[in-house]
Amino acid sequence: MAGLYILLDPVSTFIKIGRASDLETRLANLRTANPRLQLVQWFETPHEALVESYVHAKLVAHRREGEFFAVTAETAAQEVADILALLATKPDKAQVEEARRLEALLEPRDPSDTELALMQQIVDLRAKIKTCEVQDQILSEQLMVSLGQSKGLTGWASFNGSQTVRFDASQFQQDHPDLVQGYLKTTYSRTLKIRPGMA
Repeated sequence: MAGLYILLDPVSTFIKIGRASDLETRLANLRTANPRLQLVQWFETPHEALVESYVHAKLVAHRREGEFFAVTAETAAQEVADILALLATKPDKAQVEEARRLEALLEPRDPSDTELALMQQIVDLRAKIKTCEVQDQILSEQLMVSLGQSKGLTGWASFNGSQTVRFDASQFQQDHPDLVQGYLKTTYSRTLKIRPGMA
């Protein structure tokens, strides 16, 4: 089964956190470049990519190179355990899709204590995300202006140009409204909207 590994380089004392579909094969490949790597812990999970991304983000301030972090094995393992515990409460995809497709809807009702707690957590989290997005945009724009003609900052950032080709759906719809009608498809899905004081 796939999962997430925590490895230790005893010389640098850095911890490597990564994912693998086959642990033994992955370890063999990694030890070709660094035979000192020791397996500290292995977590089996079908959500290995999500867990890896989450833990890397949580420990980004301690990142040194690649998937190596200047943290203890205990700290890394606790971060993995925390997200795995949260994932254990996640409804499966079929349950969520079924809830989204329900059409015989009842009138709004008063929330339970559990639902109130969930909503408060979501509101708080979304507020943090929004404020972080604004800060990220401002700081990123400051950095872009500071970089000027430079392609980036060694070991930190790249700022390269690229050309992309995309289909202009709005223009196509304006120029060929009759053709567009033949490709329109109606779908149904419920959308969860949360706003304190919502009527």
